[in-house]
Amino acid sequence: NGKIYFAPNNADSVGVLDPATDAFSIVVISGTIISGDGKFAGGVLAPNGKIYFAPRNAGSVGVFDPTTSAFSIVDISGTISTNNKYNGGVLASNGKIYFTPHGVGSVGVFDPATNAFSVMDIAPPVNGAYWGAALAPNGKIVFAPLDATNVGIFDTGNSSPAYTVTGGVPQEWRGLLSPYFNKY
Repeated sequence: NGKIYFAPNNADSVGVLDPATDAFSIVVISGTIISGDGKFAGGVLAPNGKIYFAPRNAGSVGVFDPTTSAFSIVDISGTISTNNKYNGGVLASNGKIYFTPHGVGSVGVFDPATNAFSVMDIAPPVNGAYWGAALAPNGKIVFAPLDATNVGIFDTGNSSPAYTVTGGVPQEWRGLLSPYFNKY
């Protein structure tokens, strides 16, 4: 629909910007769904047209349907219950969403076709490790370093994903853009 959507991090609403008119509006989600600060950090548009918000402190994946303005959640607290989990994510060619590890030693994997959530262990957690992800043309997922001293590279592969890192990175960045779909 050409609109830009903002994840409800400290807000109890989804922000909506219409770049055609520069109008900003909100869709309130407070009261019955979820509360608290740092709920979600970043979102990913899935082929079904819904936006899936990365769980940062929330115990669930946030799901927003732009066609109906409905907000719902998929509980993941039985799989991972810590705070400061993920910041951003990316849709891979296999149709799954991979959430960027921030304060955990795992990549979050969400299947929008089944609402199934799982984690893939990658390493001991580094608090504030990565912020944002991009899908490279070769199908690998690149995690932008925040407090990590490397660029994270996650290969979903065919059956057994592999996680590697590159170089010593002396600075920190938040988010990234790639020429491949311009998603982060």
